[in-house]
Amino acid sequence: GISTFNVTDYGAADTIVVSSHSATFDVDNGSSKGEITAGAGTPYSTLSAGDKIIIYGTDDNDGNYTIESIAGDNVITCTGVITGADGVEATTGIATNQTSYIQDTIDAAEAAGGGDVYFPAGTYGVAEDGSNGYDLLVSEQIRLVGDGGKVSIVKSYATDVPTFYVQAQRSVVFEGLQITTNGGAVDGQSGIKIDSID
Repeated sequence: GISTFNVTDYGAADTIVVSSHSATFDVDNGSSKGEITAGAGTPYSTLSAGDKIIIYGTDDNDGNYTIESIAGDNVITCTGVITGADGVEATTGIATNQTSYIQDTIDAAEAAGGGDVYFPAGTYGVAEDGSNGYDLLVSEQIRLVGDGGKVSIVKSYATDVPTFYVQAQRSVVFEGLQITTNGGAVDGQSGIKIDSID
């Protein structure tokens, strides 16, 4: 039978994603913390203290932060000072980065000779690792499968690389997944790049 490799067994988690909104970054809110003030309607209240977030959208403020506290629905205070000028306006995306966990799952399936890489319903944030030129690499006899395109979502925060880079000489299948990008990313790309298929 075909083996199934669940991304959550390798550490990946369904993430809360807030994207494509305007936010103000404050370099120092008076307590040597970084503060993000969101535009109206942004559901920051769904996030919690201790959540890991990634901020994209402006070079001075890109990076990884940990939420220390949330005031109301629209102000997040982070443990680290967010660099850059006060009052920078940017379109941003926020998600927990699941790239390494998902890549570990794909690698395990390939090492076993192939199988299903399963994404339970949820949103999984990914980003380019270093300067690879892609978010995730798929190479041999893998079926990447979710619970349906409306509920199993792989969301990329890379600005100019494909979400999945397929280098395969045998079958690779995508089924029941939505592959999307941060709506605010400049020149954003998402999708699948295919190479070296006989």
